Amino acid sequence: MTISIPDHVIVLDYGRVVSLEQSPADRARIEEIAGVGDAIWTAYRELRHPLDQGTLSADEFWRRIGASVGRDWDLATRHALWSADLRSWLTVDATTVQIVDELLAGGTRVVLLSNAGFDFASPYRHSPLGARLEHVFVSAEHDLLKPDARLYRHVAETVGVPTERLVMIDDRAENVRGVEALGGRGHVHTDAAALRAFLIALR
Repeated sequence: MTISIPDHVIVLDYGRVVSLEQSPADRARIEEIAGVGDAIWTAYRELRHPLDQGTLSADEFWRRIGASVGRDWDLATRHALWSADLRSWLTVDATTVQIVDELLAGGTRVVLLSNAGFDFASPYRHSPLGARLEHVFVSAEHDLLKPDARLYRHVAETVGVPTERLVMIDDRAENVRGVEALGGRGHVHTDAAALRAFLIALR
């Protein structure tokens, strides 16, 4: 099967769209390395924005999380935490990837736009999926985060279409609304079946 949506560019989020949510086992492994149980997650969530905007390095991210729970983790521990966290966001939803393959087979233009740190850029860009996409945009490389309109305009300018031709697929409603505010269209991702129905309706 192919899905052809001419004259539009599908803008695909990564986390919780292409990839699955961190599993309980992933989170447990991170907590085990940290040695402080689930106390790390408050600072983890608070510090994601500067990490994803590129104003905080991966090493400093884990240093600050450690400080928030009274730990001064050594380099080996910080690297182990980084590695476990990175792996936890790379487990793909095969049903979503299959839909992307059908879009590409139909000649539909597809790009990736993810709020993510510099360290995710290479895995995204050089993965089998990323290598097939027209462009991979990582927020840290632009010092901007979704749903900033400047980031969406940059995507549109780079791929050579007006913002009205963008179709945002994202698990966060505010990111979808950001594209819609610029005249584009969007879908709040919940599962592959709903995504497929939305895309087919666009044809």
